[in-house]
Amino acid sequence: AIEIIEDSSNKIVARDFLKLEDVSVETIIRRIDTIIRSMVEKIDEEDKEDAYQEIKNLDRGINKLRFLLYKIVKSGIEDHNLATKLNLSNYELLKTRLMADNLEEIADELRRFMRFRKKIELTKIDEKKINSCIIDIKNSYIEVMEAHYKKNIEKAHEIASQKDIHLKKCDEMFKDTNNKEIVPIIEKIKSIQSWIRAIARGIIT
Repeated sequence: AIEIIEDSSNKIVARDFLKLEDVSVETIIRRIDTIIRSMVEKIDEEDKEDAYQEIKNLDRGINKLRFLLYKIVKSGIEDHNLATKLNLSNYELLKTRLMADNLEEIADELRRFMRFRKKIELTKIDEKKINSCIIDIKNSYIEVMEAHYKKNIEKAHEIASQKDIHLKKCDEMFKDTNNKEIVPIIEKIKSIQSWIRAIARGIIT
């Protein structure tokens, strides 16, 4: 397996390790979180093609970290002693797997969003509305991850309840635009908000 020892928007440094009990699940989740935040920031860059390529590279790093979490979960279920050393119950192992899935889905949708975004010329009005939705994603994502770290169930409920508001905003944008080419972009925004809500629900349960 691999351990990511440094990650940034420009590079990921890894090293081999032999003992899974030396790995911190929460540290890996925080590293994935850091990469996703970098991906969201890239969306705002003026050179959309360059931003897309960088987001793709960052997504590959997340895939490696997700694979490492999968390995930990599988090994922890098969080896109770390992799970004990990691201080993870079977329930916590399951929640780790679900969290890894949710974070990867967000990263994948950000990559797909950018793949569509770089191809489409937007009017100033449409661009303003898309940018507003991106700000919503940034805020929702940061809030849900903070709720995760603090195990703030009340905040998680609040975030989960906001999903329909965000989806309605996207639907209204679709009705108002004359450029139907932005449909895939809108769908990716809606999907990202849905996965953010999935993280919130995971905190609640």
